[in-house]
Amino acid sequence: NDVLLTNQHKIQYPLRMLNINFLITCRQILRSKVSTSINLLGLSIGFAGFLLSCLYINWETGYDNDNPELENIYLIGLSDHGAFTELTPPALAQMIATNIPEVKKVGRVSYATFETPFISASGSVYVKKWIGADRSIADIFNIKIPESDLTDQNLTETNLVTEKIAKVLFPDSSLKQSSLPQKIALDQNFMFTYYIHGTSPNRNHSNLNYEAIFFKNDLAKDQEIGNPLPFQTYIVLQPDQNVTSVEKKINQLYHQNISKEHHTVTSTFAHGNIYLDPLKNLHLQPKHGSNISYITIWALRILSALILLMAGINFANLMVAQANKRVKEIGIRKLLGLNSLQLGVQLMIESFLFCLIAALISIFFIFIGQNILQKWVLPDPAYFIVDYHVFKQLSIAAFATAFIAGIYPSIILSRLKVQNALKTTYQIPLRSYYFRNGLLTFQFIMAMIFISGFIVMQQQLQFMSQSEKGFDP
Repeated sequence: NDVLLTNQHKIQYPLRMLNINFLITCRQILRSKVSTSINLLGLSIGFAGFLLSCLYINWETGYDNDNPELENIYLIGLSDHGAFTELTPPALAQMIATNIPEVKKVGRVSYATFETPFISASGSVYVKKWIGADRSIADIFNIKIPESDLTDQNLTETNLVTEKIAKVLFPDSSLKQSSLPQKIALDQNFMFTYYIHGTSPNRNHSNLNYEAIFFKNDLAKDQEIGNPLPFQTYIVLQPDQNVTSVEKKINQLYHQNISKEHHTVTSTFAHGNIYLDPLKNLHLQPKHGSNISYITIWALRILSALILLMAGINFANLMVAQANKRVKEIGIRKLLGLNSLQLGVQLMIESFLFCLIAALISIFFIFIGQNILQKWVLPDPAYFIVDYHVFKQLSIAAFATAFIAGIYPSIILSRLKVQNALKTTYQIPLRSYYFRNGLLTFQFIMAMIFISGFIVMQQQLQFMSQSEKGFDP
């Protein structure tokens, strides 16, 4: 019985102490309402800035993440003397499918080079992103609709528009409920007509982004072997394939069978080399385009870390600034038997509770500003706020900030000696003020850099928008 009671005491004592520390923390927060409000506001704004950066970064790095084949999909391009293009001749896809067993799927995409009017009996709209595609593209990019099987080779063609376009063209009927395709034209006299067979979900988070997509069994049918028409060629490799080896095989096919054709021999990339660009890289750092978006993401990561660091410094300084009001409390608690480690734990719990409350308030800030964010930053920030990745990132940030910002005041206050703490005129040691002033100096320097950078950027944007352009915009 004595052993059981001892073990029960060992289990209950830490829980009881944790509960006591939590109550003390709550009383301390309620007792200093002004300093608590200032501290929570500073932390909340810091966490809100970090959270907004995370939302944007997650959106930009999350293109096609819902595609189960993401790691194995590649865009085929051509390079020549440091220049890159994502366009390849139409015959390349069929040759790859026939001669390279490492490739599981292959498909082509062709983009309209200008916006086109889609006209129906009920309305009209200019379509800016109209593409044609092989049926295999629907499988590669995981495009599905309930009306039909997009990969069915028995169908001649399947033409889709996004839900946004469908609402304008067919406001009184639903393509999903009707078995009959809807007729549209590209001119007012209905001379050039097509039929729309269904609607596709809006794809604003994919590298294959369109407003209308027309699927065909063979997109390049009747095109000559070397015709350098603007086709993008996508492939899906079998799992665990050597990408470099596949790239060499495709390059050999290109030079032996396509580059020597009379249509291709005079083109810019006739003597170029094939390269494979992973689908996961196409949005931020494509080989045929700019990587400025990728650099922007890294800049945002650094800035968000600095914002958190400044919020943590502000929090630590405010806790130490309130230390003189708590030295007698700490002295009495030590006199009653509390050691430095237990006191440090109690102060760290206080820091963690502050950061947890501030993190929850930052989520509220994002929610109340979602209309502005939706207009300027993200299509739907409210949707991404409930994503577990965001909560994971915010939780890690909150705990890291609580630990880093709370460790300094915890060490300072827990090291107070009882006889000094109970003195009427006791002050925090001067060396602690030096460190605190160093943190304040760093905080002000970073704030000045942020403000100066913002002013320069604002003036540059005003110059760009207000300067004489040489024409009437």
